[in-house]
Amino acid sequence: MSAHAPRNVSSFLLLCLVTLLTGCASNVLVERQALSDLEEREQQQSDRIRQLETALQSHHRGLVLNNNDNTRALIDTIRDQIKPPVCPQTPQPSCSGPRSSQSSNQGPRTESPPATDKQIVGQLEQVYLPEPGFVYRARVDSGAETASMDARNVSLFERNGEEWVRFDIPHPTRRTEEPKKDEDDRMKAELVTLERPVERIVRIIQSSTDGYERRPVVLLKFMIGDTVREAEFTLANRSHLSHRMLIGRNILRDVMVIDVGQEYETRLPHEARSAPGARRTGEDE
Repeated sequence: MSAHAPRNVSSFLLLCLVTLLTGCASNVLVERQALSDLEEREQQQSDRIRQLETALQSHHRGLVLNNNDNTRALIDTIRDQIKPPVCPQTPQPSCSGPRSSQSSNQGPRTESPPATDKQIVGQLEQVYLPEPGFVYRARVDSGAETASMDARNVSLFERNGEEWVRFDIPHPTRRTEEPKKDEDDRMKAELVTLERPVERIVRIIQSSTDGYERRPVVLLKFMIGDTVREAEFTLANRSHLSHRMLIGRNILRDVMVIDVGQEYETRLPHEARSAPGARRTGEDE
């Protein structure tokens, strides 16, 4: 039994040594495998980072190009909308000959307005109404929206289902009786009755009262100079005003220009110069 003891001890020691070496080798293999996995993941992350950097650089270049395109488009739009200033032409001096005796007797006049395709009118003009064939001296006022006509005895009525208005306008020259001393002769004017369809009704707020006045608006055919038109006129009693007719912006707009320093810039055609109320001049005689 003692002879086998050393052999058993040697076998035991050998077994322990083999076990120990096997465990170390396993640990070495495990560590090498983990290190290989780490290196592979690191390589993958490095590749991913390079891909992201490449994509970011490409996106940045795209943003820069897009911003440059938008800037150029904005500049082109501004250039198209903003025209460079154009210096006005310097008028060439012209030699003026001696004035005629007729022009010298007329006194000083304001400078002539620039050439335009619109009709030049003064602050006062003759207006011819083909019906009833009267000429009125009208005040031209760009501050008034709608033209106005002196009308008396205004009454609304219905005709064929439509609203009409009957009104009287004063004769330019005839009077029912001679005015008394210090009496306004416009109150004595002979009246002529007209009837027109009502275009609309306007409300005029009275400054002297808290209420308002309803005034009908009608279409009237008229002539200023050689221009024949039809426009809206508000019917109102203008007996207390200096002129029986007022020309507003609805007539002036786009077709007439006011020379406020002049009066009676237009001249009625021959057939209207003999109408009642026409202003007589040396050229008409």
